[in-house]
Amino acid sequence: MKHHDEFEEELALLTIEVSSMITFLAAVMLFAVNSSCDLKTRKIPNRLILAEGVISLVIVFWSGKILSQPILHLLSMFIALTLGYVLFRTGSLGGGDVKTLLVISLISPGLAFNTTLPITIEAHLGVDIPLIVALLLGHLYIRYYTKRVEEKTKLPPPLVPYLFGGYILVQLFGLLLSV
Repeated sequence: MKHHDEFEEELALLTIEVSSMITFLAAVMLFAVNSSCDLKTRKIPNRLILAEGVISLVIVFWSGKILSQPILHLLSMFIALTLGYVLFRTGSLGGGDVKTLLVISLISPGLAFNTTLPITIEAHLGVDIPLIVALLLGHLYIRYYTKRVEEKTKLPPPLVPYLFGGYILVQLFGLLLSV
């Protein structure tokens, strides 16, 4: 009987890992598409964000993650919405940056491959670190690159690629914690 229980535990872990990998890959694809749009046009179309939101909902319900971790998803989205709104109102983020962060906080809140941290810390890591990276790199972009190359165009910095970098840092941190 013990052998059967061990098998069920391993199967449950494998299911968690597969669903984590699926949500992680979906988040990476979402970030790649939005980063490309942000780099090319400095805009992310609302239709694209809406489609990504619907796809994200389907994936998190299909994977069971939103049902197994509803507080993490809600807290992550609340943090993303609150910080995103404040940063948007102050002119630090664009609307596409905030909407991308909201969709990411839905599909991949916190650490995709590690669930040993308290929910509040995990939700903050998933939102705060990408935002900090984006704001710091966006500041450096404005300070150094814009002055040399884009001074005449006055385009805002493309922050979604920097959010993507922050997201990858958070996921690598999660992997290191699980080792």
